[in-house]
Amino acid sequence: MHKINIQFNNNFIELKFCEFKYDDLIIDVEKVRNLCKEGCPNYGINGGCPPFSPTADILLKNKKFILLIAKTKTKNFSKERFAKTDTTLNKFLKGIGKYFKQKYAVEFLSPEHCTECKNCTIKEGCQNKDKRTISITGTGIVLSEVIEKLFNEKLEWAKEKSPEKLIKIMCIISDKFTEKILSDLQNVPCETFFVIK
Repeated sequence: MHKINIQFNNNFIELKFCEFKYDDLIIDVEKVRNLCKEGCPNYGINGGCPPFSPTADILLKNKKFILLIAKTKTKNFSKERFAKTDTTLNKFLKGIGKYFKQKYAVEFLSPEHCTECKNCTIKEGCQNKDKRTISITGTGIVLSEVIEKLFNEKLEWAKEKSPEKLIKIMCIISDKFTEKILSDLQNVPCETFFVIK
């Protein structure tokens, strides 16, 4: 397991990452997609989310991939500060995915829904297939259990007040570039990932 500490705009972020195998994952497509359907406003309207997004078996079986989590402390944060921090972690992890997609032509699973278009046209057909991102959440991976099993971290949920920490996860489908990407993650200045568009 690799670990890097980053400071960006008053956020102290801990990044953990490692290569894993498909068999390391905990997958329950029906359970996860039902949770998406019941609780997520992006279900059925966003191209990166179910039912439009592919499942983990299609995306990750027999492939090499790297899972990354970004963690930051959020104890006693106001709703506004928590939301801003959530946006920062999403932008950071998506920046990592986009950086390696540009450098090695690999795909990645995003920590959030697809945000590449102002108005999603997925029902008529995606107008931006090269930029479309798939949310790791909707692939059927039980992320809370995977984060606990593989990263020894426990997800906390925001309710009336902010949790003590915020954790986001993403995946780089690295295949033959796994070693290069693991090396780059340890050597490329982390600020690089915040400015990728």
